[in-house]
Amino acid sequence: MVFETVEWTYLSHGSGESWCPTSSFLTLGDQHGSRAIALPACVDDELGRIIGVKWVTSFPDNRRTGRPRAQALVILNDAQTGSPLAIMDAAEINLLRTVASAHLVQSKLQDLEICSSGRLGVIGAGRIARSYADFRGRMGVGPERISVYDSSQAAAECFRDEMRDCRLDVTVAGSCAEVIRGADVVLFATTAPSPHVFDPALFHAGQLVLHLSLRDLSPEVIVRANNVTDDRQQAESHGTSLDLTARNGESAIDGTVFELLTDTLKLVPERPTIFSPFGLGVLDLALAARVYRTVRAGKPGSIDLGSTGPIGLGLS
Repeated sequence: MVFETVEWTYLSHGSGESWCPTSSFLTLGDQHGSRAIALPACVDDELGRIIGVKWVTSFPDNRRTGRPRAQALVILNDAQTGSPLAIMDAAEINLLRTVASAHLVQSKLQDLEICSSGRLGVIGAGRIARSYADFRGRMGVGPERISVYDSSQAAAECFRDEMRDCRLDVTVAGSCAEVIRGADVVLFATTAPSPHVFDPALFHAGQLVLHLSLRDLSPEVIVRANNVTDDRQQAESHGTSLDLTARNGESAIDGTVFELLTDTLKLVPERPTIFSPFGLGVLDLALAARVYRTVRAGKPGSIDLGSTGPIGLGLS
């Protein structure tokens, strides 16, 4: 359900059949790196129109006390009356939307023979990275080998041990550079507030960089790669690597996921390709609407989000 819904929503959004206004950020000056984001959206699917908002918080210091860094809610409303339909714990949806988007882009680029998937490099050994490797494995296209680096050695070793339980060959690297040089696909899933990778020579032609944390790469790296995102305007905002690059001159964005899926995006094979998804609220809303309608129809047992995580749902 997740993969198909995410793909359909990207196509719908690119065709102008959904609306996703600019996200609103609340930053807390006395809590470095902590923020809350409101992402309103409207989506039309085969069962009608739903409007709503995702409210997601990111508090990196939570990890010190064993609490989740990211937490999220989705509020769904009837598009005809404005009446609230559901308030949903969306942490699992937020995670799976991120993972499915990355999987969709990688799969399409592999179909086009622009990248390969043998060696996965992970920078940031958190839940997103673990879920991505697991998701690819479930789809039968898991990596042959994984190299992982995290600023926390304990986190990297925990990732290695968990992935070995999934029968994946994982080694812990000593640096970001080591991971990047040895990977066909590099996944960034960190909490970095600003760029920390500055050398374009680390990357190579045909390499795919899943830049899910948005702020890891310097403009020097960005301008020497193909750049794909989900929404041009939103991706170049709020201090992302694409935003910093645009401030130095022209946009570095080559195209969107919609253009990639509809075969209208031209990429340079001699360059690495960087996917930097801002994270469209309409994707979360579409997934939440599917869950809501399934539960409302009295068929909760048929919900398959590809994960064992619970989904809390309050219905009006």
